[in-house]
Amino acid sequence: MNTVTKCSIIPGVDLTCITTTKFKTGFISVNFLTPLHSKTAAKNALLPKVLCCGTSEHPTRQSISIELEELYGARIEPIVRKKGETLCLGLYASFVDDDFLRHGENILEKTIALMGEILLSPATRGGLLLEKYVEN
Repeated sequence: MNTVTKCSIIPGVDLTCITTTKFKTGFISVNFLTPLHSKTAAKNALLPKVLCCGTSEHPTRQSISIELEELYGARIEPIVRKKGETLCLGLYASFVDDDFLRHGENILEKTIALMGEILLSPATRGGLLLEKYVEN
């Protein structure tokens, strides 16, 4: 059985939660919508991929990868897709549902914290994203 809960957190920010017992894996996504413009589309599409390269606390892809392994192999991936004249950017994560862990760990909470770190605290120098990550 599925349960769908929708609510508005603040104007322009909505939360949709779909709960089911069908799967042993949880998924969460954070999406930012922006109008599609030819001048900014390419740069905007690169942003989620650059953010996934490092954070202030986990400055390399390897350190993010190690953290994800600590979370029983959770995954965090960039989202870039076009829907009509709107560009959708963000991150999605997949992780083991907490109900299937023996030690009562909260993988959902830890995965969300890492997603927040990727989005809100990227690796920077002088207030700019690291050049080597942008060039890659």
